[in-house]
Amino acid sequence: AQRHRSGRYILSAQLIWLSCPEIASVAKPGQFAMVNCGQECVLLRPLSIHQVEKDRIALHFNVWEDGKGIEWLARRQIGDGVGILDKPLGNGYWIPPESHKLLVMAGGIGIASLRFLVDEAITRGLAVTLLCGTPTKHRYHPERLPLDKIKLVTVTEDGSIGTKGF
Repeated sequence: AQRHRSGRYILSAQLIWLSCPEIASVAKPGQFAMVNCGQECVLLRPLSIHQVEKDRIALHFNVWEDGKGIEWLARRQIGDGVGILDKPLGNGYWIPPESHKLLVMAGGIGIASLRFLVDEAITRGLAVTLLCGTPTKHRYHPERLPLDKIKLVTVTEDGSIGTKGF
């Protein structure tokens, strides 16, 4: 577990794929899905749509030490049902049609909503540079990025990987 600057612990970072053709067919980068996270949670949780692949969506999220609903979601296995609102919410991101390059900046879990944007930019033939900041190398997950198709610039607060900075 990694201690966050808030004093709380992040137990893990999770990536979950859900079969949601009704969302996948209309989702735009920057939108989010409203997810039911078990009986202990009265309200649905908003989670950024990380990727879309055919009729599936991926959600990328942190599991916090006291995050009951998200912890429940992280324990789901293949074949388990997960309740989800049948349409994405939010305005999403927009890339002007005349664009040739895209500069994207993300810090920590902020990368969750930007992977979908990066994928769309690559599909449109744009040159993509991603500036990615994280406190330490332990909270850095480059394997979840299309590294062969983008320029990645990494900054960590402690300098354990990439450039040291804040």
